[in-house]
Amino acid sequence: MKPLTPGRIVSIFCLFAIAMGYAHAADSPEPEGAKTDARENTVLVTVNGREITQDLYAVYNRSKRQGNSAGKLSAEQQMAALSELINFSLLEQDAVDNKLERLPGVAAQLELARMRVLANAALGNHLIEHQITDEALKAAYEASTQTGTLMEFKVRHILLNSRSDANNVIERLNKGEDFATVARESSTDTSSKQGGDLGWLSQGQMDPAIEKALKGMEEHSFSITPVQSTFGWHVLLLEESRPVPQPSFAEMRATLISEGQKAQLAQYISELRSRAEVKSATPSAPGE
Repeated sequence: MKPLTPGRIVSIFCLFAIAMGYAHAADSPEPEGAKTDARENTVLVTVNGREITQDLYAVYNRSKRQGNSAGKLSAEQQMAALSELINFSLLEQDAVDNKLERLPGVAAQLELARMRVLANAALGNHLIEHQITDEALKAAYEASTQTGTLMEFKVRHILLNSRSDANNVIERLNKGEDFATVARESSTDTSSKQGGDLGWLSQGQMDPAIEKALKGMEEHSFSITPVQSTFGWHVLLLEESRPVPQPSFAEMRATLISEGQKAQLAQYISELRSRAEVKSATPSAPGE
C-alpha cells in the first residue's frame, strides 16, 4: 500500500474539504462543521410531515452556489431554491415508498454520501481543534527563507549544433565582436532575433548545466568554453546577477497555512490508519 503523503491526502479529500471551506478553518472563527452550542433550527416548511429546516435549506443553497461568486440571493431566488427542496422531498418520499433505497446501487450511493459528509466533518473538526499558531507559521516561514539565497541571472546566449561551432563563436567574441550581433548571425535559437536575450532566469528555471556555468561566471563576461545542455551547445553572456527577493511573512501566510493543514491532515489520517484493523478480502484490484 502506498504511503500517505500530504499530496495524496489532498487528492483524496480536496473535492469535499475545499468545497466545504475547511482549507481555511484556521482563519474562520466558526467554520462549517464546527462544534457549536445547540440552537433552534427553524422549520421552514413541512412536506407530508417531512420537515425542511433552515439548516437543510442553508446547506442546499451553499451546494447550489458552489464556485459562484454572486452576492446574496434575491427573495425570488430564495423561494425558488426552497421550491426545489420541496420537489426533492416529494421525490425522496416516493423513492422510500417504493423501497428504492434497498436497490444495491442506490444503497451504495447513500453509504458513500454519508461517508463523505462525515469524513468532511472529521477533517474540518480536526483542523479546528488543531489550529496552526502564528508562532508555528513564523517558524515555517523562517525555515523556508533560510534555505539559502536564491539568485537570478540576466542572460544572453548563442545556441549552436556542435562544440566546434561554439568554439568558433568564442573565437569571434575573443576578437571583440559584439555578442548580440554574433547571436543574431549564428544562434539557432528563436532568441537570436533579440540578440540572444533570455531576460532574467531564476535558479531552478534553467538546464542544470547552464545554471552551473552561470554560477561560476563574472558579470559582463561570456563563457570561455562551450556549455552543453539538452538543447545543444551554448555560449553564455552573464550581464547581471542579483538575489531573488524573498516574499514577506504576510505574503506567504496563506500558503504556509495551507501547507501546514495538508501536513496535519496527512498525519491525522496516518494515525487513524495505524490504529485501524484493515483486512483485504481480495488480493487483486477491485475493478470497475
